[in-house]
Amino acid sequence: MAAAKEIGERDIADKCLGDLGIVARKADQWERAAELYERALQATRASGHLRQEGIVLSNLAALELDRCHLREARELLNEARTIHRAVGEARSEAIALANLSSMELTVGRPTEALLRADEMMAILATVEHPVLARSLARVRGDALRYLGRREEAAEIWNATLEGARLVTNPVTEAEALCALAALKSEGGAPAEGRPLAAEAAAIARATGIPRALASALLESGDIELADGAFDEAEAFFAEALGILEPIDHTIDLARSRIGVARAAVGLGRTEEARETEALAREAIATVGAGPESPVGRALAALHRELGSGALPLRVDEDVTWVGPPGGERIAMARKAILRRVLRCLVRARGDRPGEHVDLDTLPTAAWPNDRSDRDAMANRLYVAIHALRKLGLDAVLLSRGDGYLLDPHVPLKVNSPRS
Repeated sequence: MAAAKEIGERDIADKCLGDLGIVARKADQWERAAELYERALQATRASGHLRQEGIVLSNLAALELDRCHLREARELLNEARTIHRAVGEARSEAIALANLSSMELTVGRPTEALLRADEMMAILATVEHPVLARSLARVRGDALRYLGRREEAAEIWNATLEGARLVTNPVTEAEALCALAALKSEGGAPAEGRPLAAEAAAIARATGIPRALASALLESGDIELADGAFDEAEAFFAEALGILEPIDHTIDLARSRIGVARAAVGLGRTEEARETEALAREAIATVGAGPESPVGRALAALHRELGSGALPLRVDEDVTWVGPPGGERIAMARKAILRRVLRCLVRARGDRPGEHVDLDTLPTAAWPNDRSDRDAMANRLYVAIHALRKLGLDAVLLSRGDGYLLDPHVPLKVNSPRS
């Protein structure tokens, strides 16, 4: 970058600035990466270099995905894809689709993740870049794994492993070993997955990249859980938790805590596990990860092990009554405002589990003919939410930065009016 500046090559200097952001992101230095990307974005926009602007936006989206800011990541990726298409940047569009596929999987939509991955592969088939194609194919392997198509997933991950070793990429090598270890364990052979996960951890530890090591430790912990080795599982999850806490990666932290809690259940420390479960459940809801997401499935397993999964939130079709988990029915017919708020939340939970209802939609549902200003409506809504929580919904009515939702990991039973 310094050399480019010296000879007046502004476009090259701008590209180098964005590349420095990639280096920082790969090293889990997220604040530094964000700063570099923002500077690169300002520079490319000032110079009118549209192609590079799209690349920076795509990289910034990948950073937001790492930070579990999923809504921001989706908006940036869609903006980047528009630019990639306009300038004919097929490879960059494929990378953006790979990140979209990863995001769909993160929130619990593996079918949509596979669709984005297939779209990505179709674009890659039009460009001559076999190394990139082999590298990005791993997102398709992830989607196939969570759809239960393990043989197809294993084929992709074995090719990824071979490619990573060919070009000496230890981070991808460790990632591939982790995936293959998980596939062995999920296929009923945890003993075969154990040495693969151990190898992944050794490789990741040598890279010095925290999340690479944490991922391998989490995989090892899952394998020990599957094999009933709870002491060993707890040790792996606890080490991963210690690595991840300074990074503050919401989803991986939740997965670590769920692992610690599941190991605690196996060791007879049920009350400790329940406390951890509550923390993990709230964290998962804040990022919008649904029940079919990888971390959502882990939470469901913890629910089953704690015996709490059989306690649903119960309502009738028109929300004339509500039954909190483990509680008696509460009549809602005379609580018109609370009933309208809850009915809106129940419908959103059925249509879009894991997604919140924002602070514009909920007040309109509660007071359909009121035209008060937004702040006043938000304050009145806060009072209504507080009242619903006092009715026994505190554990299932979750807040998001700009709205509320019913916990997607608590079973919802909607009864007919005669039930």
